[in-house]
Amino acid sequence: MLAFGNRARLDLLPGMAEHALPLKTVGDALEIRNVVLRRLARIELESDAALRAALGHFVVIGGGFSGVEVAGELVDCLTSIRHFYPRVQAHELRVTVLHDGDRLLPELPASLGMAALTSLRRRGVDVRLGTCAAQVSAKGVVLTGGPLPDAHTVREGRLLAHNLLRALRSEPTRAFHHKPLGAMAAIGHMKGVAQVFGLPLRGLPAWLLWRAYYLSQMPTLGRKVRIFVEWTWGMFFPADITHLHFPGSRAVQQLEHDESGAVPVRVLRRA
Repeated sequence: MLAFGNRARLDLLPGMAEHALPLKTVGDALEIRNVVLRRLARIELESDAALRAALGHFVVIGGGFSGVEVAGELVDCLTSIRHFYPRVQAHELRVTVLHDGDRLLPELPASLGMAALTSLRRRGVDVRLGTCAAQVSAKGVVLTGGPLPDAHTVREGRLLAHNLLRALRSEPTRAFHHKPLGAMAAIGHMKGVAQVFGLPLRGLPAWLLWRAYYLSQMPTLGRKVRIFVEWTWGMFFPADITHLHFPGSRAVQQLEHDESGAVPVRVLRRA
């Protein structure tokens, strides 16, 4: 029995482990946030126009749920916080989405994928369909053709756990049958697309439904209340540009690698 998915895949493309920012954990999200803030701070102080343009260009690989949500949140975040950096011009900040398919969000109906595409492009996101990344480097992304792998196995995992218990009790196991109730994606601040029980939704209703679903999946009442308060605060007040630290996937995996004994760990001692 193999259960995949507990780590961010940093080996999908050459150069990804060294130069890309994964999005798997809360730490990864905070790392992306801090990188964005550092980029804008560097642009504020940089005089070279070409370097300013490079620092302000963010590339998102993949037009599925995660890619669309990251692009939407990122472009809205840049718009929201740019006034804190008065020397940064709007044209110096760009977000590009690379997607190998012919439409965004292939898991949703074509009309909702088109709605997401329209919303992103209206806000200035450069969405390139039929385009796939081949390599990531310090200077940019090399393009080619080919698919991007993706898989969602949460429900299969739950059934597997129940089947293991049934097998231990010598009871018959059940085959996996899944009828999707719907799917949804947040594509920016108070913007989303969703299909629930066959009903397509877009805009604020889809965004609120997306948040309600994820809030319902949070453990403990205390955590639900805390997240609800933070989300409500974020709806009416500007984004915070304070740098926050939380270990991301790359740091956690490196720490696990070091602790395994494969790489010696250097300990800094105070003189």
